Amino acid sequence: MVKMKKKGNEKFFVITRLHKDDMKSAFQGNKKMLEEIEKLTDEEMAYIAGKLANDYCEQLFWESLEIITEDFIENKKK
Repeated sequence: MVKMKKKGNEKFFVITRLHKDDMKSAFQGNKKMLEEIEKLTDEEMAYIAGKLANDYCEQLFWESLEIITEDFIENKKK
């Protein structure tokens, strides 16, 4: 379920989050990386999440937003 947050009168919908379990899934079988992921601090996790968010916004977000919104609106009419 997507969470909605408010800032003043504006509504924002959270589209993703990062958890160490996500990272562990990405590095299954890589024992060294799994051990290092366990040691990450909250500040380091926040840094990685920020970099991931920037990457997503720069590469996929706008194109995906357009495609998914258009598909939803078209199918909503049916």
